[in-house]
Amino acid sequence: GDERLTEGCFECCIKCLGGVPYASLVATILCFCGVALFCGCGHVALTGTLSILENHFSRITTDHATLSDIIIIFFFFDGFYTSSAVKELHSDILCSHALFPVGLLQFYLSYHLFIVACAGAGATVIALIHYLMILSANWAYLKDASHLHAYQDIKMKEERELQDIQSRSKECLNSYS
Repeated sequence: GDERLTEGCFECCIKCLGGVPYASLVATILCFCGVALFCGCGHVALTGTLSILENHFSRITTDHATLSDIIIIFFFFDGFYTSSAVKELHSDILCSHALFPVGLLQFYLSYHLFIVACAGAGATVIALIHYLMILSANWAYLKDASHLHAYQDIKMKEERELQDIQSRSKECLNSYS
């Protein structure tokens, strides 16, 4: 009795798991993760950027030109200090953070959070493309299935007609004999 119950539960589980649309499930999880990354990291990065602006710069719009100059200088030095030749020559200077004020470290964190937010947006786009591929595959499958169903209906009608013709011809032969 226990084996039948176990087989029934096992078969039920297999049947239930066989009906799960795994491709859609993967796309849904990827879409949710991408949106969560974009919203979470984007919010923290924007908050950090606003904090940098409020703490280190004034709210006057003309001072934003100064901010853009500082960002350009930061990227220049960031590229300069991350090259391998400079790392080998000046490794002792690079290890100390005396060159970078605290605002630039916060900027660096916000910068990387913006990159992660963009990656989240990319993951969301990939998930939506995956949804479109699933949708087109399902549509093609259903279209093919409907054509197959129509073909089987026509085939069944022709077989019935052929059987009718055969039975009539047998009746005619029997009537002549």
